[in-house]
Parts: sequence; C-alpha cells; structure tokens
Amino acid sequence: MIFQSPSMTPVETATAPITMDAWIMVGLTVLTLLFAIWSWWSANKSGKARKAAEKAEANADRRVEAAESTATELRKLVERLSLPPLKATTVALKSGRKVMLTNTTVEEIIVVELVNSDKFYAVRPLEPFPITIHPGAQTSISVFGSAQIPRQENFHLRLSSSGEERLLHVPIPPSN
Repeated sequence: MIFQSPSMTPVETATAPITMDAWIMVGLTVLTLLFAIWSWWSANKSGKARKAAEKAEANADRRVEAAESTATELRKLVERLSLPPLKATTVALKSGRKVMLTNTTVEEIIVVELVNSDKFYAVRPLEPFPITIHPGAQTSISVFGSAQIPRQENFHLRLSSSGEERLLHVPIPPSN
C-alpha cells in the first residue's frame, strides 16, 4: 500500500514515485508469502515423514516379534541339544552290571572304544567296537569286576559324531 501524504490529492498520489517505505512493504509482503509457502511445504513434507516413520515402526515391531520367536526356538533347540549325548541306565547281573547306553541326540553316535576298559575285569559289549547308536536307540555293555579291581563309577568313551571325535565320561548309575 502506498501511503498518501495529507497534502497530496488522490491523483497526485497515483502518479507519485514509489517511496522507500513502499519498497520495504512490498519486500516484506513477498518474504511473508515465501515463508508461508515454505511453511506449507515443510508441514506437508513432515506429514509424509510421519507416515513413513509410522510404517517403519510397524515394520520394526514385526521384526522384533520375529526375532523373539526365533530366539525362543533357538533356546528350545539349545535345551534339547544340551542333554548329555548318552544316557546310562544300569541293571544288576550276578557278577557285574549291564549298562544300557541310550543316544539322546538327533544324530548317530559311534562309540569308538571304551578307553578305561582296563579298569574292569571283563567288558562284554552287545556288539564289537566301534558301536553305532542311532538317535533314540540304545546298546548295552556288560562289565564285570573282581575283588582286586575297584568298582568304576564312569565309562570313559571315545565317541565320533558328525566327523568329530571326543572323550565322554558317562556316569555308571548304581545297580537297581
């Protein structure tokens, strides 16, 4: 708006040159318009960003749920595989014990040898070493002692499973 001097008539005002105050007002109006456009654009962009963030949050929640489910399944698998690979149960014989070895894993186990067989008077496996025990299956080893050889509390077995060999100490439970 052009300010009118009280001493000027309306015709003189219309033909008068634009003053510095008028240019400042035009500049401020243009700046206000530019800032209004920028504010609208920013708000529009912010709304889109908010929607994208909400979508990303929902995706993250689904991934967390999937990770928790996977962790639960892994815990169950670890618990199942943490069982000792062989479970021993004992049956009393007239002059010794019959030890039943049960494979508690999901893989076959090969009993390569009874390392401490010299600690028994006699060892009679159901089949000759190496003995393959399939998952859930069992085999038996009868052991006999004598008065000169103290009773052994463990079998020291050399096992092979999944191509790896290891030594396993299997407690021999007391005879029932």
